[in-house]
Amino acid sequence: MGDNLVVRLSTCPTATIHAPPDVVWLLLTDPSEYAHWGLHVVSVDPPGLAHAGQRIEFRERALGRSFPVTFAIREVREAPHRAIRLDVRLPFGIVNRELITCATLSPDACFVVFN
Repeated sequence: MGDNLVVRLSTCPTATIHAPPDVVWLLLTDPSEYAHWGLHVVSVDPPGLAHAGQRIEFRERALGRSFPVTFAIREVREAPHRAIRLDVRLPFGIVNRELITCATLSPDACFVVFN
């Protein structure tokens, strides 16, 4: 057995949300709502709902330190195929390319996928 071990982890959290899709979409695209998720928003440039070219800066605490996190919005698609593409820039040069989708199931439910 060699000394080199590579571990890859892939997750794709999904949820059926029993709330109107327009309400869920607003919670996903309105940076002023992010504080309710426990995120400390430092700046939104330019301000407003999520749109391509926007940068959202956060400060997150872990291990007794404060770290910068940035959402760089690459694309936002509205209904009927709602989606947000973004780069999440984490400490130590880590960048996650993310896609969040929100599909309407009914007037009172939607299916959200984060990967």
